[in-house]
Amino acid sequence: MKDSIMGKIKPCAKDKPFIFIGYSEVDTEVVYRDVYELRLRGWNIRLESTSCTIDVLKITEDIHCKLGIFYVSKCSLCSDRKLKEIVLNHENDSVKLIIVEVEEIGDIVDYNNSVIIKPCSSYSNEEEYYSAIEEHIIVDDEEDISESDSYIESYLQMLHVEHERYMSLARKSYDDGKIEDKQDLPKDDIKDLSRYHADGLLASLEEQPIITHPKNTLLHRTILLLSLFLFIGYSVMILRKNDDILDNNKGRQLRIADIGDIVTFGRYEQDNDENNGTEDIEWIVLDKEEDGTLLLLSVHALETKRYHNELIDVTWETCTLREWLNSNDAFYGIAFNEKEKKMILTTELKNDDNLQYGTEGGNDTSDMVFLLSKEDAKYDKAKQCTPTPHALASGIYIKENETTCWWWLRSPGISNFGATFVNNEGNVDTFGYVVNYDFYGVRPALRVNPSSSVQK
Repeated sequence: MKDSIMGKIKPCAKDKPFIFIGYSEVDTEVVYRDVYELRLRGWNIRLESTSCTIDVLKITEDIHCKLGIFYVSKCSLCSDRKLKEIVLNHENDSVKLIIVEVEEIGDIVDYNNSVIIKPCSSYSNEEEYYSAIEEHIIVDDEEDISESDSYIESYLQMLHVEHERYMSLARKSYDDGKIEDKQDLPKDDIKDLSRYHADGLLASLEEQPIITHPKNTLLHRTILLLSLFLFIGYSVMILRKNDDILDNNKGRQLRIADIGDIVTFGRYEQDNDENNGTEDIEWIVLDKEEDGTLLLLSVHALETKRYHNELIDVTWETCTLREWLNSNDAFYGIAFNEKEKKMILTTELKNDDNLQYGTEGGNDTSDMVFLLSKEDAKYDKAKQCTPTPHALASGIYIKENETTCWWWLRSPGISNFGATFVNNEGNVDTFGYVVNYDFYGVRPALRVNPSSSVQK
């Protein structure tokens, strides 16, 4: 039930004002139900399990966080002490706190004058319950934390500009004799654009037959279609030739690369601007074998991901981050084209135990893409890294006035509830951190052989 509801909840726009909702895993079912409803009502919600108080405090001190809602039950209070710590230690006066009781709590904890919402069962109906929550969603600086309609305004403004351009060209075509009947001119009304934009989207001016081909005879149409097919065919040929040249250049770059060199391989969203497409991924060559096989590690942290989606006992073999890296529907399928996939070798990984704490590393695995182990992280040039703008926008943690980030390793930490990582100073932390922490970066690693023609 939890997974089915989560799949329907729209992700938080973290770069816009949001409401932070913190909860304990034991109250998941109630929290997901409420978040789904509040999302339907238009509120921008950021949902996080309050497994670590310091992380919650960091989120509520985000400049975009305008309200904190914390769900509590007797079980969560007894097991975590989190509510009392959050309320008493919270220092951001600009963020209002609301406490929602999953069940009647009584006076077992000091809410420190926070607003208290009683359990849903205390209200006559659900609408009254949600209205009680919404009543307190008020921001002092009147900054909107609901879903913005600015995209509609932007579209209308763009439509008006397009209409003015079209009208100007149409009038000029009439003056030049390209349009013979004045009635064929579009009306000076933006609604008349639907006559030329049947799909409701902005069409290119070059595709308006009323301007370029007023007679519309069969001969003109035939010539136009033949010209169009020839142009498209020639364009495709040029594009394929350019792609082959590009692939050959990248293959040559990989063949002559040596340890410590920076190479490009694959493409992924990095500048946080999806409108301009994906960008080349830069990799540092960590090792090179006699047959030319290269061990590559991404120069930057490309994403912000949890090692595992839940706080449970887990190993590299069973974690969700391994699945994401190797899935055709996720990183592996998105970042590499078919030619590049043929160069990527299957790597047999030995997942050693953490001998310092006696934590099992789990079964060995065979992966196309993987994370370095704590033993692999011996390469000095690989230690410190900066995140891409895309990873930064996804919520990766960076200390104030610093540029480097923390990033995951695949080795277990003090227990299988945690995984090791490299900190912002480039030091390996073998104690590790909880696997469902979502502020650490992901630096994919892989082995490629540019001469390989193995069919995957």
